[in-house]
Amino acid sequence: MLVRGIKARKIFATNSQQTIEVELKTRDGEVRAAVPMGTSRGSHEAVALPADDAMRKFALIARHFKTEEFSGQDDVDSALHLIDKTVGFREIGGNLALAISSAFLKAFALEKSLEPFEYVYAIAAQKAKVDADRALETAPAQKRMHRFSMPMPVCNVVGGWKGNAGAGQSDIQEFLLLPASQSSFSGSIQNITAAYQEIGASLEQADADFAYGRNLESAWTTNLGVGPILKLIKLVAGNRMLRMGVDMAASNLWNGRQYVYTQGIFNIADSGEIRMEEKLIRTEQVDFVEDLTKRFPLAYVEDPFEQEDFVSHGVLTHRLAARGIMVVGDVAPQRRDRGHAHVPPCRGAGMRLCQARDQRRAHGEDKRDAAHRGEARLNFLKHFVKDKNLNFGLLEGCICRLP
Repeated sequence: MLVRGIKARKIFATNSQQTIEVELKTRDGEVRAAVPMGTSRGSHEAVALPADDAMRKFALIARHFKTEEFSGQDDVDSALHLIDKTVGFREIGGNLALAISSAFLKAFALEKSLEPFEYVYAIAAQKAKVDADRALETAPAQKRMHRFSMPMPVCNVVGGWKGNAGAGQSDIQEFLLLPASQSSFSGSIQNITAAYQEIGASLEQADADFAYGRNLESAWTTNLGVGPILKLIKLVAGNRMLRMGVDMAASNLWNGRQYVYTQGIFNIADSGEIRMEEKLIRTEQVDFVEDLTKRFPLAYVEDPFEQEDFVSHGVLTHRLAARGIMVVGDVAPQRRDRGHAHVPPCRGAGMRLCQARDQRRAHGEDKRDAAHRGEARLNFLKHFVKDKNLNFGLLEGCICRLP
């Protein structure tokens, strides 16, 4: 594929932050791709440059994509890594690399008259076949074709940021809903959206100060404590055959020695109220999270420990494995993939597109990968569903279970 034109521009994401969009022109038409600018970022994530810096970097590297012919996504992503050989795209920015890679992915899909998700599926299926054939050559009994399925949405329905209890926000960053089963992605979104409205009505009854306020991801904000929030969501989730989850964003609670809870959370009474010491050491944090999963029907626990604590992730994963509860971490940290093989830290993975290094990793060439949140161009996620008018404002991410 030859590129007839490539340009970049600054746009605003839905969280009012500036981000970048790349427009690509080929003989088959024009495509655009923008990248989100997430609110929370881990220390191991690909570097996101400010929009102005990314634009300057684009001006320096754009020529590489106007003179070369690219046969597929691998060629584009390899070119990006040749241009920037640093870990995490520190020179050109992971956001610029992802915007370019995303634009090319859409262009390749257009060239094949496919939707982007169909093109990604074709790449993944082809790779699975190659892996299976390779396994057959070495051990015929091990031949096993990968089975692909649509990721399930994970939606943020109640929460706050930074554990600022003084501002009426919970210490737990996000309270989530996800489908118990899924016949279609759009059907899951519709069901969770209805549950979200019911939760808002319930909060109005339970919290005298509730005024339908929302945070940056459109989740309801409330003065209620963790226990009452979980109890309220449990009732709605049960009526709609949904599962519950939490994103603890525990790195925000970690002070270097202990997890600090401004509201206090420990002993969970039958009423659902939770009280505890304000500070927990690592082992107490493990016990606390496990206790939450016993008292509430949690199927998904994201980032329950600070991002360097691989051992606690592994311990909790082992404890919850028999009940099928997913302990999830962001895919970005590379250290989770090396040096800790003796401690399997997670059973699932959620990926933010703004953390991905290129489209091969952002769109599931590894089965564990998943797409995350619509803080910029939501139309990319809408390729997953037939109803182009669905509201993705609540979409926290998508989840795939690790093999």
